Amino acid sequence: MKKSIKIIIITGVIVLFISLINSIYKFNFKYKNEENFSRKNCMIIRLEKIEEDKITYLVKYNNNNFLLNIYENEGINLKEFSNFTYGDIVSCRGKIIIPSKLNNPYEFDYKLYLNSNDIVGTITCYDIKKVGKKLGNLILKLGYFLRDNITYRIDSIHESDKLELLKTMIYGEDINLDKDIGEVFKNNGLSHVLAVSGMHMTYLLFLIDMLLKNKNSKLVLLLDVIILVIFTVISALSISVIRACIMSLLAIIEKNNKIKVNKYVNIIIAFMLIITINPYSIFSVSFLLSFLSTFGIILLYNLIYSYFKIKFKLNYITRYIFKTISLNISSIIMILPLQIYFTGSFELISILSNLIISPIISFEFIIGFLTLLLIFIPYVSNILVFSNLIILEIIIHILNFISKLNYFTIYIPRQSLFEIFTYYLLIAILSLKKYIPALFNKKRKKIIRNIAFLITIFVILYNISMYIYRMYFEEYVYFFNVGQGNMAIIREDRKVIIVDIGSTQESLAGNILNNFLKAKAINKIDAIFLTHLHDDHINGIYDTTKNIKINKVYYSIPKEGEDVLIDTLAKNNIPKENLDFLDEIKIGNVSINVLSPPKNKTIISNDIINSNSLVLLVKSKNNKILFMGDATIETEEELLKNSDIVKNIKDIDVIQIGHHGSKTSTSDNFISNINSCIAIISARKEKFGHPNKEVLDILNKYNFKIKITQNDGAIKLK
Repeated sequence: MKKSIKIIIITGVIVLFISLINSIYKFNFKYKNEENFSRKNCMIIRLEKIEEDKITYLVKYNNNNFLLNIYENEGINLKEFSNFTYGDIVSCRGKIIIPSKLNNPYEFDYKLYLNSNDIVGTITCYDIKKVGKKLGNLILKLGYFLRDNITYRIDSIHESDKLELLKTMIYGEDINLDKDIGEVFKNNGLSHVLAVSGMHMTYLLFLIDMLLKNKNSKLVLLLDVIILVIFTVISALSISVIRACIMSLLAIIEKNNKIKVNKYVNIIIAFMLIITINPYSIFSVSFLLSFLSTFGIILLYNLIYSYFKIKFKLNYITRYIFKTISLNISSIIMILPLQIYFTGSFELISILSNLIISPIISFEFIIGFLTLLLIFIPYVSNILVFSNLIILEIIIHILNFISKLNYFTIYIPRQSLFEIFTYYLLIAILSLKKYIPALFNKKRKKIIRNIAFLITIFVILYNISMYIYRMYFEEYVYFFNVGQGNMAIIREDRKVIIVDIGSTQESLAGNILNNFLKAKAINKIDAIFLTHLHDDHINGIYDTTKNIKINKVYYSIPKEGEDVLIDTLAKNNIPKENLDFLDEIKIGNVSINVLSPPKNKTIISNDIINSNSLVLLVKSKNNKILFMGDATIETEEELLKNSDIVKNIKDIDVIQIGHHGSKTSTSDNFISNINSCIAIISARKEKFGHPNKEVLDILNKYNFKIKITQNDGAIKLK
């Protein structure tokens, strides 16, 4: 028996190693970015997303999974491409794109996200046509066929935003889920309800057992297995569902064979099977949260609930309340560090929301799964769909009400991996404490307990001190890598200042900044300075206004593009101020001086907007930074006419080079008036060829330390 176990373990390790090598090759070396469009044949797996300007499918290309993005183009109606189903072979002129990191702090790693879901990259195309049909995997074909027909059947009975919520809650189809409804669940700490998981499997199995009560046990077992597998496919094979399916199947086998297996063994088996299929799954947020939440319930639920049983006299109602609280607390304790790491906040209201809404959601799951099982029966399905509609209306109304009471969101800066490790070390120590007497003799028990106590105190104090430092004392200056664009952040004395916020890639700057602010638990920007109103310096502000409070926005003439900006600021009640020559703005201990454009004068050049962009001299405790915006050589000549300005910029610590290192900026004459310092160039070579070689030669001539965001990623000043 022992020999057989050794063979199984060795075989498993070998298979996992081979899978890891294959995954590394597939995700990192097999495919490269393609510059040109070429004809490709792909097999449709499922529809992923419908947006205004594109439709996204998960497809199989060259035996590997890709996301196929079909973009709107002249003469193309996207609706024509929204009805492909599993097995359809489509031909498109597309190019492969393998996402890459820009190396910004707390940046969302889109490539790793795709890889963790067994997707290599994306294929971009503007035209596509169906050329054939393939049988594919029979189980997948049946699952996706049922998914499409269930969706069609629900829509044919009644179309409503609430029924989109039904699809999301019951089988994970969130393609058309209303964003506001999704936000209500998120604000109440109930996002897990919208992610299909073990809870869904529990209700589904309960319902099957109820419907087939007193039937042949082998028939029930067979149906349980078939329905679980099909439901896993219908739910788009998400990692949390696969984990729940494996553990449920193991539980069914144990129950019917009357064998008792440790719950930890089940979760380890599920873990090993998933990472053997795709080792990169371990980087998936849903994978980590799903396993940790389950592990937390197994480890802590009985301990927490037993405490309530000792302290309180329980009746039917209080038993339900304390069981719900125990489940929530045991799950929260285990996922808390990762929840903070990925979201930057913790919703205290979630405990109340779960307590109030759980009975109604439980009822909705039963009705929802009953609808799923009986959806193709006329009249019965109609009654069930409208019953769902009523229950979902009640749930949304209750959650909207609770949201108004949500004054208890705790924003916590993202911890380091070491801090997360110490947190789980503490849980391990406290969980294993009861086993100490059995492991050590009497003389060593006290020593071990004292060591455990000291480690506990260290972990608590260390994490509290790091939290206080990040919240109240951390200061920094970052120049972000936004491709071809500009964006910098200054934090000093808890004041947050942004200089420019844009990129030629739409939404990139806003997303990078929002991820950074969330990770730093910053919910307010004190000032945004816009050097001029070109998109690659301002378009990120439109996303940022939706997510964070902004105290004031500063900008200057010329005002091309001002109308859109003013409308956005007015809509969000954000004050604005036009800056003028030699204005000085004080924000905390940071001073921002306007050096250009000159008062009552327009600098004449071939590019008037760039020549008249703001030039800002920013002085903080540790740095003196010159932001040149998109200033041109003509701007520099104007600056050199003013002896006070020349004196002020001579001993700067950092200069952000004008116009991304274009040859129309950064003249020899201007640079010669500045002592050698750090020269930062925010540019992406492939876009416009910036930075120009002549500019780099001038900077090297005067011994400037050159840093280019494309090469160095985000640049942090000391």
